[in-house]
Order: sequence, then structure tokens, then C-alpha cells
Amino acid sequence: MDMHQDARRRLEDVLDREIEAARQLAATLAAEQAALTGDSPQAVEQKAAEKLQLLNSIEKLEVERRELCPTPNGPGLAAAVAERWRALMEVVAGCRTANEVNGHIIHVRQHHRYSSRRTCDHLQPTGKDPRQSAACAGAGLSHARPQPPCR
Repeated sequence: MDMHQDARRRLEDVLDREIEAARQLAATLAAEQAALTGDSPQAVEQKAAEKLQLLNSIEKLEVERRELCPTPNGPGLAAAVAERWRALMEVVAGCRTANEVNGHIIHVRQHHRYSSRRTCDHLQPTGKDPRQSAACAGAGLSHARPQPPCR
């Protein structure tokens, strides 16, 4: 095996590992979205931690890939490398979209919490009207307990 074939095989291996990591990231983003729309802050934290770990792995693989080949879609590359590159770009594009959706969900939920909190601040529950206190507590706005995610 000559040096060119060895380098190509190493590049294919790195691309395969990048594709696998990107697929794992896509699955984690889907699970993060489910957690964001659920009622478990712990699940959101867990998925966010998994996402960061996968992003770090992908970044390391990208550095390794760039050392082997700075432009994996350039002319003269083997068809197998070009196909892997296209597959990686497709998975990464899906991850980018999923991450943007998750960011939007977070933004909407934060806005909802802020609006609900302002509404309850205007109600200024005195404890005399149980409906006011229950409305704020049901919205996750009781100052006496941790804030659950909005539903």
C-alpha cells in the first residue's frame, strides 16, 4: 500500500467517525427537543451535557480531518471520500436545523415564563385569594419552590 492510499484510508476513517458522531448528535438533539417540551429539567440538562460532549468530539475529529486533508471536497479526491463528505454535510445540516429549533423552543419558553411572571407580579397575591396564589403556583411562578419548566 502506498502513502497516498494510506492517507486516503485514514481520511475515510476520520470521516466515518465524524459521520457517526454527527448522527449521535442528531439523535441527542431530537432527545433534547423532547426534553425541552417535557417537564423534566434534569432531562434537559442531561441532553445539553451530552450535546456538548458530542460537539467537543466532532471538533477534535474535524481538527484531525483538516490535518489529513484541508479541503475534503476538492478536486482529485477519491469518490469514496467525496461521498463521505456529502453524507457528513447532510447530517450536519440536519443537526444545525434541529439545534435552531431547540433554540427557538428555549426562547419561547423563556418568554412565556417572563410573561407569566409579570402577570403574577401584577396580581400580587396576598394569600387572601387562593385563586391568585394557585394561578401563580400552577404557572410555576411560586417563589417558594423551584421553577418547573412550562408546559
